[in-house]
Amino acid sequence: MSTLPGVSRPGMPSNGGTLNHGYSICTRSRNGIYTVEKRDDKEEQPHRSQCLMVDQAGLITHVGSIDSVKALNPATRIRFLPPKAVVVPGLVDSHVHLLEYGWSRSLNLEGTRNIAQVVERVRNYILSRPSSVGQEEWIEGVGWDQNLWEDWSGGFPTHDILDADPILRGKPIILFRVDLHAMWLSGRALELCGELPEKAEGGEIIRDSDGKPTGVFLDNAQLLVPRPDWSESQMREFFERGTKDLLKWGVTAVHDAMSRDSAVKFYQKMADEGILPLRMHLMGYMDVGYWNGTEAFHHYGVHRRLNLRSIKMVADGAIGSWGAAMYEPYSDNPSTSGFFVVSEQDLKDYIPKYLKDRWQVNVHCIGDRANGEVLDIFENALKGRDIQALRPRIEHAQILRPQDIGRMASLRLIASVQPKHATSDMVYADARLGERVKSSYAYQSFLRAGGRITLGSDMPVESGNPLVTFHAAVTRVDADGGSPQGPGGWYPEEKLTRMQSLKGNKMPVHITLMLKTPTGMTIDAAYASFSEHEVGSLEAGKRADFVVLDRDIMSVDGQEILKTKVLATVVDGVIQFGSF
Repeated sequence: MSTLPGVSRPGMPSNGGTLNHGYSICTRSRNGIYTVEKRDDKEEQPHRSQCLMVDQAGLITHVGSIDSVKALNPATRIRFLPPKAVVVPGLVDSHVHLLEYGWSRSLNLEGTRNIAQVVERVRNYILSRPSSVGQEEWIEGVGWDQNLWEDWSGGFPTHDILDADPILRGKPIILFRVDLHAMWLSGRALELCGELPEKAEGGEIIRDSDGKPTGVFLDNAQLLVPRPDWSESQMREFFERGTKDLLKWGVTAVHDAMSRDSAVKFYQKMADEGILPLRMHLMGYMDVGYWNGTEAFHHYGVHRRLNLRSIKMVADGAIGSWGAAMYEPYSDNPSTSGFFVVSEQDLKDYIPKYLKDRWQVNVHCIGDRANGEVLDIFENALKGRDIQALRPRIEHAQILRPQDIGRMASLRLIASVQPKHATSDMVYADARLGERVKSSYAYQSFLRAGGRITLGSDMPVESGNPLVTFHAAVTRVDADGGSPQGPGGWYPEEKLTRMQSLKGNKMPVHITLMLKTPTGMTIDAAYASFSEHEVGSLEAGKRADFVVLDRDIMSVDGQEILKTKVLATVVDGVIQFGSF
């Protein structure tokens, strides 16, 4: 496969916003480019074409046939993509934690199946870095999930388990649960917390039968732990690690879902230096109180790729740690019904104020009570307001009462969902939620009710690979093709279906698509970040953000989606990963 001269070297990122020439690319088939442009709302067939023309400013100038390209520019040099390759608009992840992903790769606890494996990974991490891990240097890891541990009796682990290992003993260690809503501390880390309050508003300090802290802190209780702040050099390392992987996976834009002001200023610095290789839409976040950080901005930086016009609020905890706020207790833990992370009064005070200040308000809601009460607040706060201009979102929208699904749609709130959560949680969600699971992870129900969704990963909680997200959305099975309800998928009626359609007059032609084309990661994701007029589809006049895949994810077998390779990721017409 040859590299397009003057665009980029194979596999090397490039951040240049202007090329010294334009170019044309074409697929071998006449319909290998999925443009995802809006045509007739009633039309279910995705619009497809063969060629793209890109100018030196990184704009798409034409989409059409080879003949039309040659007619427009007889001298153009057409580059043909490999056989079976297809082009899709740049893939957007609507919910990531970019710096946290880069940080999480250092001591990764994902995939551990028992306590012994967790301890072993921490021990090996310490032993591999004897010169850099001092006795009082904090050690942080991410990714354990007690719901997946074999022979585990339930509940949370304790500091005693970490302290029992002689290599770990005496060191301040924090191990974050996979969803980042719970941290597990060693005895020394617990000592460094000093005297702890009896209760933590918006969180919980897990205690034993004698009232002593066990070492697990939930949600806002984590603020009591004196973790050291990240240095700029650490943030650069995390940023570079995260953006490199995202580009490798075909992601051209992300919605960063919890950008504290220090992160906002860091991203501005990266944008000023011209080393922001993809588009970023930040959600400003404050641990406590009303946002008092950087003012909103659009198209910031050398390449105009950085934006801040959203605010993130966290209503409740997570289902995996029994922290999501529910109307009724958990079926497998009747002692709790979860809790609100932000007080209900603060939600009532801040959401209307943010809307008045013209921020897009994106509220994390997982439990049915969190969703229901936040919908109540939005219902009042949005009266008389221009919803099209504000585009408020519910992040996760995971567990809802049936009536609230329709209410969310009627209020025109965007449901920002993460399909991989469904296939990760399905191993315990039925037992944890009981009958409530039937209106949970209800993506198809949102659409049937007339709602709008946008898809994301919640990276690093789940894989940031958008093909993993796509696979989970359309199959609702795990990577091995299984689910608690069999190979047809977990509650398959909630799949984002790939409809078979279009039979030609002479022979059947089957096109599979994700409910009126894969808009959840393209044009609808762009809409959710106010950028649908610039990106999200491949049309003349839009930015040339696109991805070249080695096979057609719209027609291959469901499990083959996960085998798909990204051949090239292009932002502003410039190859940021791969080659063609």
